[in-house]
Amino acid sequence: MKVLIESQFTLTDAQKKHIEETMNGLGDLEHRITQTEIYFKAGDGNSANEVSCKIRVHIPGNDVVISDSDEDRMKAFNDAFQRTKRQLIKEKKARRPY
Repeated sequence: MKVLIESQFTLTDAQKKHIEETMNGLGDLEHRITQTEIYFKAGDGNSANEVSCKIRVHIPGNDVVISDSDEDRMKAFNDAFQRTKRQLIKEKKARRPY
């Protein structure tokens, strides 16, 4: 699975590694994921210090797109990741035959 990270600011190597390892963990949950994209945007929201994180997961059919924001960029990513994981579980259950 490809993991693309785009950011308006510089992320440390440790942050990039954490993001890539976390997103690759979704492959265990959903084997049909072809690519994930993570976008960070600063100053988008009510506070000038707020960072927005948007995660897009490409799977056949509908893509899953989740965003979250916080003053801490890694907290915004982790919160968006948890919401993405829950959404993928929901999608997988919906595809199961009865």
